[in-house]
Amino acid sequence: MAKNNKTLVEMAREGHPAPALVKAAAQEKRPLEQIMAGVAGGTLVVPANPAHKSLVPRAIGAGLRVKVNANLGTAHELSGMEEELTKMRVAVEAGADAVMDLSTGGDVESLRLRLLEKCSVPFGTVPIYQAALQAREKYGSIVQMTVEDLFAVIEQQAANGVDFMTVHTGITRESIQILQEQGRVAEVVSRGGSFMLAWML
Repeated sequence: MAKNNKTLVEMAREGHPAPALVKAAAQEKRPLEQIMAGVAGGTLVVPANPAHKSLVPRAIGAGLRVKVNANLGTAHELSGMEEELTKMRVAVEAGADAVMDLSTGGDVESLRLRLLEKCSVPFGTVPIYQAALQAREKYGSIVQMTVEDLFAVIEQQAANGVDFMTVHTGITRESIQILQEQGRVAEVVSRGGSFMLAWML
Protein backbone atom coordinates (compact mmCIF):
# COMPACT_ATOMS: atom_id res chain seq x y z
CA MET A 1 0.00 0.00 0.00
CA ALA A 2 1.05 3.58 -0.47
CA LYS A 3 -0.16 6.98 0.69
CA ASN A 4 -3.94 7.53 0.95
CA ASN A 5 -4.29 3.74 1.28
CA LYS A 6 -3.82 3.34 -2.48
CA THR A 7 -1.89 0.37 -3.76
CA LEU A 8 1.24 0.73 -5.87
CA VAL A 9 -0.77 -0.56 -8.84
CA GLU A 10 -3.40 2.14 -8.37
CA MET A 11 -0.78 4.85 -8.01
CA ALA A 12 1.11 3.65 -11.10
CA ARG A 13 -2.11 3.63 -13.12
CA GLU A 14 -2.86 7.18 -11.99
CA GLY A 15 0.65 8.30 -12.94
CA HIS A 16 1.76 9.01 -9.37
CA PRO A 17 5.38 7.91 -8.72
CA ALA A 18 5.14 6.26 -5.30
CA PRO A 19 8.46 6.27 -3.38
CA ALA A 20 8.70 2.46 -3.60
CA LEU A 21 8.46 2.65 -7.39
CA VAL A 22 11.09 5.39 -7.55
CA LYS A 23 13.45 3.35 -5.35
CA ALA A 24 12.80 0.18 -7.35
CA ALA A 25 13.61 2.00 -10.60
CA ALA A 26 16.89 3.24 -9.10
CA GLN A 27 17.73 -0.24 -7.80
CA GLU A 28 17.01 -1.78 -11.21
CA LYS A 29 18.79 1.05 -13.07
CA ARG A 30 15.72 1.41 -15.27
CA PRO A 31 13.59 4.43 -16.19
CA LEU A 32 10.85 5.14 -13.67
CA GLU A 33 8.36 5.22 -16.55
CA GLN A 34 9.20 1.61 -17.43
CA ILE A 35 8.67 0.44 -13.85
CA MET A 36 5.40 2.37 -13.51
CA ALA A 37 4.09 1.07 -16.85
CA GLY A 38 4.96 -2.51 -15.93
CA VAL A 39 3.30 -2.26 -12.51
CA ALA A 40 0.24 -0.55 -14.00
CA GLY A 41 -0.01 -3.20 -16.73
CA GLY A 42 0.55 -6.20 -14.50
CA THR A 43 3.86 -7.33 -16.03
CA LEU A 44 5.96 -6.18 -13.05
CA VAL A 45 5.53 -6.31 -9.29
CA VAL A 46 7.25 -4.32 -6.56
CA PRO A 47 6.76 -6.27 -3.31
CA ALA A 48 7.05 -3.42 -0.81
CA ASN A 49 5.13 -3.48 2.45
CA PRO A 50 5.25 0.00 4.09
CA ALA A 51 5.74 -1.71 7.48
CA HIS A 52 9.03 -3.25 6.27
CA LYS A 53 11.21 -0.33 7.32
CA SER A 54 14.61 -1.71 6.23
CA LEU A 55 13.46 -2.60 2.69
CA VAL A 56 15.20 -1.43 -0.47
CA PRO A 57 12.46 -2.19 -3.04
CA ARG A 58 13.09 -4.34 -6.11
CA ALA A 59 10.99 -4.76 -9.22
CA ILE A 60 10.36 -8.27 -10.51
CA GLY A 61 9.01 -9.24 -13.90
CA ALA A 62 9.15 -8.77 -17.65
CA GLY A 63 12.14 -6.98 -19.14
CA LEU A 64 14.19 -7.00 -15.94
CA ARG A 65 17.09 -9.15 -14.83
CA VAL A 66 16.36 -12.57 -13.39
CA LYS A 67 15.83 -12.48 -9.63
CA VAL A 68 17.11 -14.94 -7.03
CA ASN A 69 15.03 -15.85 -3.97
CA ALA A 70 16.82 -17.46 -1.00
CA ASN A 71 14.84 -19.78 1.25
CA LEU A 72 15.61 -20.21 4.93
CA GLY A 73 13.75 -21.21 8.07
CA THR A 74 13.52 -23.35 11.13
CA ALA A 75 12.01 -26.79 11.64
CA HIS A 76 10.58 -28.51 14.69
CA GLU A 77 13.84 -30.39 15.19
CA LEU A 78 16.16 -27.51 14.35
CA SER A 79 15.55 -23.89 15.20
CA GLY A 80 17.94 -21.12 16.04
CA MET A 81 17.54 -17.37 15.73
CA GLU A 82 21.21 -16.61 15.17
CA GLU A 83 21.61 -19.33 12.56
CA GLU A 84 18.68 -17.99 10.52
CA LEU A 85 19.94 -14.40 10.81
CA THR A 86 23.32 -15.60 9.54
CA LYS A 87 21.70 -17.44 6.63
CA MET A 88 19.83 -14.30 5.65
CA ARG A 89 22.89 -12.07 5.92
CA VAL A 90 24.95 -14.46 3.79
CA ALA A 91 22.18 -14.76 1.19
CA VAL A 92 21.78 -10.99 0.84
CA GLU A 93 25.56 -10.44 0.73
CA ALA A 94 25.77 -13.11 -2.01
CA GLY A 95 23.25 -11.14 -4.08
CA ALA A 96 19.84 -12.65 -3.26
CA ASP A 97 17.05 -10.35 -4.46
CA ALA A 98 14.48 -11.73 -1.99
CA VAL A 99 14.38 -13.90 1.10
CA MET A 100 11.62 -16.29 2.07
CA ASP A 101 11.07 -17.61 5.60
CA LEU A 102 9.75 -21.19 5.45
CA SER A 103 9.87 -21.80 9.20
CA THR A 104 7.74 -24.64 10.54
CA GLY A 105 9.06 -24.91 14.09
CA GLY A 106 10.22 -22.90 17.08
CA ASP A 107 9.15 -19.35 17.84
CA VAL A 108 8.29 -18.45 14.23
CA GLU A 109 6.78 -15.06 15.07
CA SER A 110 9.80 -13.75 16.99
CA LEU A 111 12.10 -15.05 14.27
CA ARG A 112 10.09 -13.35 11.52
CA LEU A 113 10.16 -10.01 13.34
CA ARG A 114 13.95 -10.18 13.82
CA LEU A 115 14.53 -11.21 10.21
CA LEU A 116 12.31 -8.39 8.93
CA GLU A 117 14.14 -5.88 11.08
CA LYS A 118 17.46 -6.82 9.43
CA CYS A 119 16.28 -7.68 5.90
CA SER A 120 16.92 -5.12 3.13
CA VAL A 121 15.35 -7.18 0.31
CA PRO A 122 11.70 -8.22 -0.22
CA PHE A 123 10.72 -10.73 2.47
CA GLY A 124 8.21 -13.53 1.94
CA THR A 125 6.45 -16.20 3.95
CA VAL A 126 4.11 -19.20 3.62
CA PRO A 127 1.31 -18.36 6.10
CA ILE A 128 -0.17 -21.86 6.21
CA TYR A 129 3.03 -23.05 7.91
CA GLN A 130 2.46 -20.82 10.93
CA ALA A 131 -1.29 -21.46 10.87
CA ALA A 132 -0.66 -25.21 10.86
CA LEU A 133 1.86 -24.92 13.70
CA GLN A 134 -0.61 -22.92 15.79
CA ALA A 135 -3.45 -25.35 14.99
CA ARG A 136 -1.32 -28.24 16.23
CA GLU A 137 -0.63 -26.36 19.46
CA LYS A 138 -4.22 -25.15 19.90
CA TYR A 139 -6.26 -28.13 18.68
CA GLY A 140 -3.77 -31.00 18.54
CA SER A 141 -4.04 -31.34 14.77
CA ILE A 142 -3.51 -29.31 11.63
CA VAL A 143 -6.82 -30.45 10.19
CA GLN A 144 -8.71 -28.70 13.01
CA MET A 145 -7.48 -25.32 11.76
CA THR A 146 -10.28 -22.89 10.90
CA VAL A 147 -10.55 -20.42 8.05
CA GLU A 148 -10.36 -17.65 10.65
CA ASP A 149 -7.09 -19.11 11.99
CA LEU A 150 -5.51 -18.96 8.54
CA PHE A 151 -6.71 -15.44 7.75
CA ALA A 152 -5.56 -14.21 11.16
CA VAL A 153 -2.02 -15.40 10.37
CA ILE A 154 -2.11 -13.75 6.92
CA GLU A 155 -3.25 -10.46 8.47
CA GLN A 156 -0.65 -10.67 11.26
CA GLN A 157 2.20 -11.33 8.84
CA ALA A 158 1.10 -8.46 6.58
CA ALA A 159 0.97 -6.15 9.61
CA ASN A 160 4.50 -7.31 10.55
CA GLY A 161 5.82 -6.08 7.19
CA VAL A 162 5.93 -9.22 5.03
CA ASP A 163 6.25 -8.12 1.40
CA PHE A 164 4.94 -11.22 -0.39
CA MET A 165 3.32 -14.54 0.51
CA THR A 166 2.71 -17.94 -0.97
CA VAL A 167 -0.97 -18.47 -0.20
CA HIS A 168 -2.16 -22.02 -0.74
CA THR A 169 -5.73 -22.00 -1.91
CA GLY A 170 -8.34 -24.72 -1.97
CA ILE A 171 -9.40 -26.69 -4.99
CA THR A 172 -12.65 -28.51 -5.69
CA ARG A 173 -13.46 -31.99 -4.41
CA GLU A 174 -13.63 -33.09 -8.05
CA SER A 175 -10.01 -31.97 -8.49
CA ILE A 176 -9.00 -33.93 -5.40
CA GLN A 177 -10.70 -37.05 -6.77
CA ILE A 178 -8.82 -36.69 -10.07
CA LEU A 179 -5.54 -36.35 -8.18
CA GLN A 180 -6.32 -39.43 -6.10
CA GLU A 181 -7.16 -41.49 -9.21
CA GLN A 182 -4.05 -40.45 -11.17
CA GLY A 183 -1.64 -42.60 -9.22
CA ARG A 184 1.02 -39.88 -9.15
CA VAL A 185 4.48 -41.06 -8.15
CA ALA A 186 5.11 -38.17 -5.73
CA GLU A 187 1.51 -37.26 -4.88
CA VAL A 188 1.50 -33.68 -3.47
CA VAL A 189 5.07 -32.39 -3.58
CA SER A 190 4.39 -29.11 -1.75
CA ARG A 191 4.39 -29.17 2.05
CA GLY A 192 1.86 -26.32 2.17
CA GLY A 193 -0.18 -28.03 -0.53
CA SER A 194 -0.20 -31.21 1.54
CA PHE A 195 -1.40 -29.25 4.57
CA MET A 196 -4.14 -27.65 2.49
CA LEU A 197 -5.26 -30.93 0.94
CA ALA A 198 -5.36 -32.74 4.31
CA TRP A 199 -7.30 -29.84 5.79
CA MET A 200 -9.83 -29.90 2.96
CA LEU A 201 -10.32 -33.66 3.15
